[in-house]
Amino acid sequence: DLIQEKRRSRITGGVSKSKWGGFTKGADGLIVEKIFTKNMNENIHLKIHGVIEVKSMLLSQKKILAQIKKHILRLHGGVKLYGKVWPNKKIKISEKLLIMVVPSTWKLSREWQSVKTESGKKIVFPEPCEPKIQTHIEKLKSNHWKIKLAWSQESLNQAAYEMTFWYMSQVGKHVYSNKPLPKDWEYMTPEEAGYNAIKMMLYYVQLRNMTERQELLATKLYNVYSFGYPLGMDSKEMLWPEDFS
Repeated sequence: DLIQEKRRSRITGGVSKSKWGGFTKGADGLIVEKIFTKNMNENIHLKIHGVIEVKSMLLSQKKILAQIKKHILRLHGGVKLYGKVWPNKKIKISEKLLIMVVPSTWKLSREWQSVKTESGKKIVFPEPCEPKIQTHIEKLKSNHWKIKLAWSQESLNQAAYEMTFWYMSQVGKHVYSNKPLPKDWEYMTPEEAGYNAIKMMLYYVQLRNMTERQELLATKLYNVYSFGYPLGMDSKEMLWPEDFS
């Protein structure tokens, strides 16, 4: 949100025209140089050398480049950086660098083990490891560059889900540190109670009337939070402990 560009608004009636509208989310990154006057106190314009688009999902180069070029066109209407507006007359776009950042394609391991605990069984996954490949930089054309990350789309998705799940443990810690745990949850820590609460609500929400998309999302969240991303992501049906006995 620190980079914002003007959107195009269509004018109806007669010949189809458009004008610059308000500011909206811009490119993921810009390579910008401030050009100063001789007194070094008044910057006269920005010189934009490159536009960067970062993706956490796999998309075609053609689609990403089209998105970058759309950002370049919108920069002609002005740009807002850190809340400061730079009108188009104060922007110069040089020979542009078009840079796309994309994830790798390797898959997470689906290996797992069922381990007995005091409260039942627990699914255990192999210890996470560093990517076996390095971040790769490729020159597509004279001014087109692609950066392929060492981390894959699946590994980034797993990290995102685990962050949201961890957040629920912190909510549980805050809520249950000053109040008793619910009945039958006494053996849990406040963090575990937070985990359990979100899984319980995702279970019950699927008993309501929902659209197909909402039901699919709730099922995916429940499966991933209950059985881990590598096992939960592949199933469109609700998983049960018996599926991993």
